[in-house]
Amino acid sequence: MKKELAEIGFSEAELDSIFARLFEIDRLTLNVDRHWNNFGIIFSKDEPPYLLTLFDFGYSLGVTFPRTMPTHVAIRKSKAMTVSKSFDKQCELAGTFSFDIQDSFIEFLKNRKTREAHIFLSRINKYYN
Repeated sequence: MKKELAEIGFSEAELDSIFARLFEIDRLTLNVDRHWNNFGIIFSKDEPPYLLTLFDFGYSLGVTFPRTMPTHVAIRKSKAMTVSKSFDKQCELAGTFSFDIQDSFIEFLKNRKTREAHIFLSRINKYYN
């Protein structure tokens, strides 16, 4: 994939940054539907090509599992699909990227009483605390 993207104008450093950020977001949200056909590219005659990566998160935060499944089981059963079955391994392969997660967002998640908010908060706590 990188080779094909390089041929249309993306630098290796740019791609490393894009995929590090994308795989980190997938790790945090347990996005199990990231695959090589799940990207878009915008072409413009006046601008360099732009890689669209942040879309199609419909299979994130445990939604692929029944609501009766315990949260810890949904987290354990969620597997990455792009370059590794492990979200952690996929992030290691992509490089490093770190988010500055605002306290107000943490409070928002704490006040939500949904499994999705609980999963997201548990992922943030695991990787950013």
